[in-house]
Amino acid sequence: MSLGLTGGIATGKSTAGKKLKELGAKVVDADKIAHKVIEPEGKAYQEVVDYFGERILTSAGGIDRKKLGEIVFADATERKKLEEITHPYIIKTIKDIIKKEENNYKIVLEAPLLYEVGLEELVKEVWVISASVTNQIKRLQNRDGLNRREAIKRIDSQLPLAEKEKRADLVIYNNGTKDELYNKITKAWKDWVENKGG
Repeated sequence: MSLGLTGGIATGKSTAGKKLKELGAKVVDADKIAHKVIEPEGKAYQEVVDYFGERILTSAGGIDRKKLGEIVFADATERKKLEEITHPYIIKTIKDIIKKEENNYKIVLEAPLLYEVGLEELVKEVWVISASVTNQIKRLQNRDGLNRREAIKRIDSQLPLAEKEKRADLVIYNNGTKDELYNKITKAWKDWVENKGG
């Protein structure tokens, strides 16, 4: 009876996930799992290096995620290849965790590509954190130092937010302050826990 948390890039998913953790949720962070599988001891590391070459490595031999990001967000074919390599490992890890916790209604799966890779089948309800494109661009520029063109490219690489909103059980808009988002998350979580996911 777990809950799925998704949204677009720079809409505030991680901020929402952090608040849910504070409220007592067990948050399974798909991004953290994705980072872990490409670490030197990770299951996808060698395959990623074999495909993209040593240009993506740091001097210490790890994968430079910024360099890899520049490659895959500039070329949809390269992004698709990275996903083909990493997604099976990421999805298997997520499924294993959720199976282990299947009776825990307080488990939250935070996954940017929840709909894109079919992970909504693993959860009972999906919350989408949404924001205006203007706010997404501004946050990407401030957070990641991207220029406007790069920011738009990253936004466009994901399923449109309007599509995610249509498929969501609950849409939480995050165009205001962090406190406003926290208040919305707190209220939604209280309702979820009281109903144990309905």
